[in-house]
Amino acid sequence: MLADYSMAVTGNSQPAVIDFYQGGAPDSVRGRIKANMVHSLILQQLARQHPEICLLDTHPHLDGEHEKFIDLGHFTQEGRRQLAENIFVGIRKTLEGDMGR
Repeated sequence: MLADYSMAVTGNSQPAVIDFYQGGAPDSVRGRIKANMVHSLILQQLARQHPEICLLDTHPHLDGEHEKFIDLGHFTQEGRRQLAENIFVGIRKTLEGDMGR
C-alpha cells in the first residue's frame, strides 16, 4: 500500500492562497507543490508497473482545499474526516478481498 500526499494548496490554487501559505520564504511553497506533484506521478507509475501495489489516493475532496487545513500540511477536523474517508475508499477493495479468503 502506497499513499500520495495532500496539501492545502496545489498548482491549481488561486495565487493569493498560495501567497498566503508562502509567507516570507521565497518559493518554498511553490517548490513543495512541484515536489508533491512529482511524488504523486512516481507513485502512479510504480502502481502501474507493479499491480500488487495498492495506491491510495488521498487527493479527492482534500488536496488543495485549504479550508480543510490549519497550515500547509496539517488538517482541521473536517480534513481529518475527509482523509479517513479517502483511506477507507482506498483500502475497501483490499479489505473485502481479504475477508473473502
